[in-house]
Amino acid sequence: MRDDTIVIVTSDHGDMLGECGLWYKMSPFEPSARIPLIIHAPATFAPRRVQQPVSLPDLLPTLVDLADAAPANTAGRSLLRLAWGEDKPGPDIIIEYLAEGLATPQVTVVLSHDDRDGSVEPRPVRVHGRRLGIGS
Repeated sequence: MRDDTIVIVTSDHGDMLGECGLWYKMSPFEPSARIPLIIHAPATFAPRRVQQPVSLPDLLPTLVDLADAAPANTAGRSLLRLAWGEDKPGPDIIIEYLAEGLATPQVTVVLSHDDRDGSVEPRPVRVHGRRLGIGS
């Protein structure tokens, strides 16, 4: 049972705990936007860390692939190729937040890769010349 059981650990969002003077999940900074995603499937792939950003909609296609079921017609992409070490950049990830004190949605795009230094960080988005979101 230990060798063929799949275990997934994740959450829905992170939280700011005083970083940058912010609390809760009210910004797209790393501590608020990043969540754990651990997939243990020893019969399918070896343990490794993946640097590319992924998103919760990627879970369903991944579970469908792990179950060898018919492909799901949903948003997201299977993460099995990343787990196997085929590290090709995926799509950028959109973060939208609309809550306390905001008149319009705060939108941030997490780039799948950054040619400047290889890091992945939230960046501000410009829509119709207006700056949306928080970023560096």
